[in-house]
Amino acid sequence: MVEIDPINQSAVVVSALLWPYKTIVAFEPENRLARRNNWQQQQQQQQQHQQQQQQQQQQQQLRQGGNSNIRERSFVCVDCGKAYAVHRSLWRHLKFECINAKPKFTCDACPYKSPHKWCIENHKKKHHSNVYN
Repeated sequence: MVEIDPINQSAVVVSALLWPYKTIVAFEPENRLARRNNWQQQQQQQQQHQQQQQQQQQQQQLRQGGNSNIRERSFVCVDCGKAYAVHRSLWRHLKFECINAKPKFTCDACPYKSPHKWCIENHKKKHHSNVYN
């Protein structure tokens, strides 16, 4: 025998024909999917809320200046204005990357120049492989 549960309208009560004392409560698949989707939406909303709270806390810490994880970029390049948190990074930038970085290595077969030795080696392998092999 199949009846609709009066308390929970989405549930269907199925009575076993052979054993009348045993009842099985079965939920309709549409309602099961709806409940699952509602649960997923609630989880997504909770995650978004937590992310918003974390962002607000980070912004407050930045305003107060109390976040020790974020380093102040106090080393600034005079030529291009790029800032670094560590002096060695600024030194590397000035030596190899900046506008005024002079290429110290040249290709033997063409006028290609680079401040990095590995760039010259890659250039030779790529463009002059027949000359150097």
